[in-house]
Amino acid sequence: MYRILFLACILLLFVTVEGQTSTREQLSPEEIFEKADVIVLGKLQLDKEPVSNFVFRGYPFEVEKVIKGEDIPKVITAGIEMYDVPSMENFQKNEGRFLLFLEENELTGFLTSVGGSQGMVSVKHSVILSPEYIQFNGLLHKDLVQNRVFPAIFWLILLGGAVVGVIVMRKRKKSL
Repeated sequence: MYRILFLACILLLFVTVEGQTSTREQLSPEEIFEKADVIVLGKLQLDKEPVSNFVFRGYPFEVEKVIKGEDIPKVITAGIEMYDVPSMENFQKNEGRFLLFLEENELTGFLTSVGGSQGMVSVKHSVILSPEYIQFNGLLHKDLVQNRVFPAIFWLILLGGAVVGVIVMRKRKKSL
């Protein structure tokens, strides 16, 4: 009788844990930004052993750029949900990086992604690929905008397009 009761409790525990991890509140990108204690751009070192083997796996994360947070070292431990690790590994093999929105987590002892996979944004060639997070592209290039490099590049591209347009129009005019 005790064995059956014990097994029923264990089964109930697994069902409860699975139910808690599968339901997650959907947050807007603005809410994720506000909840994040740290926002960093970089790559996970998935070839290393994770710190934890529970739902959140703590992997070393090589920080290329700090968007939010102070005194962030070049390598931090970032908690990623175990179900997201294979897709992240595949994305990184194809020259992808991640913009991670991380928050302090007292249970794990390291930073974890806000809202699970909602706090992990795919970046390729310095451009955010997730349409709902496009407004954060400016954060990736904040230093370019502040140093007036971005506006200069924009005007240079615009001027180049105008020159090409004039050349094409002249060629068409000559051929008539």
